[in-house]
Amino acid sequence: MRHALRREVAAAMGTGRAARAYAHPKRLVSLVIVDETTPVHLHRLTCFGALVVDIIGGDPHFALYHRSTSRGAERRSLLAGLRAMSEDRHVVLASSHPFERFADHCHVLLDGLAFLEIIEVDDSIEPAGLTLLNARERLMDGVASAFDLQVGGRGNAADRARYAGVRAQVGWLAYVSSSFDERRVRSLLAAYRAWQALERARPLPF
Repeated sequence: MRHALRREVAAAMGTGRAARAYAHPKRLVSLVIVDETTPVHLHRLTCFGALVVDIIGGDPHFALYHRSTSRGAERRSLLAGLRAMSEDRHVVLASSHPFERFADHCHVLLDGLAFLEIIEVDDSIEPAGLTLLNARERLMDGVASAFDLQVGGRGNAADRARYAGVRAQVGWLAYVSSSFDERRVRSLLAAYRAWQALERARPLPF
């Protein structure tokens, strides 16, 4: 499986548009990972945003996660949680960096390799597959605008980490829009809108 995932990283930068598939994976997680040393504070910031999408009884069920830390011990726990979330799921990996020109392929590839290094720490973890999302930033902006999402965070690591959860959602929306037939896309996006409305209606915690 490790070799298959590495081949996926090597091949994922082909057309930038996924082949049309019949069905959404039954277990999927859309991820954005930030794991960098910040130049100002000289500490390592580790963060991930994740949109988990499980197809149950033919309907998508959503859960959003956003975790961040700058402490070494907490980093190990955070990455263990990310690995567990990836187990037996198709992983859609979106970069926290904007993809605007050809040279930005490097961010997508480096993020893919970084994800594999995180996964390979535990041999018992086996993601079902990996898609590296290389959607142009204008597409990501258009998707975000259509769903009233603020992607922001295109500067330093702290800024990008702040919006990792939102970008994970936009990554899934872009993946769906380019991967399935029109009828399935409409169904998935309608389900997301319904979930989004429920989430926004929740009372704020105090």
